Amino acid sequence: MKQKYNAQILTLILLALMIAGRCNAQITTKQIAGHGIKHPDIVLAQIKLETGNLKCTNCSLQYNNYFGFHNGKRYLKYDNLEHCLEGYKSWQEWRCPNCKTKGDYYNCLVKYWGAPMMDIYIQKLKDIQL
Repeated sequence: MKQKYNAQILTLILLALMIAGRCNAQITTKQIAGHGIKHPDIVLAQIKLETGNLKCTNCSLQYNNYFGFHNGKRYLKYDNLEHCLEGYKSWQEWRCPNCKTKGDYYNCLVKYWGAPMMDIYIQKLKDIQL
């Protein structure tokens, strides 16, 4: 019982540190691919770009929103990273169901992602070192 209690306390401390911006979550392409998301390397680059390499403050990251998804007025809120990745998977299935190659996927992002100046956005994704 004592060991379980200590684990819960450590989990809460880690969560508090992450929320406070003192600790950055580590996200891998394997974790992303585990949700059945296509092109996890591009998706990880999106996470890094959208969150300032997981270091942004007062941004969508405070809502466990790793992609800056919004409803037109405010950022969508997710319970955790896994929930956010499930949301991304749904978006990907809806918008890019037939993207087989990276080129197809980049074209899909240009068409549907909605970031300003998408040509620059795509180049930044390609330049990110994973």
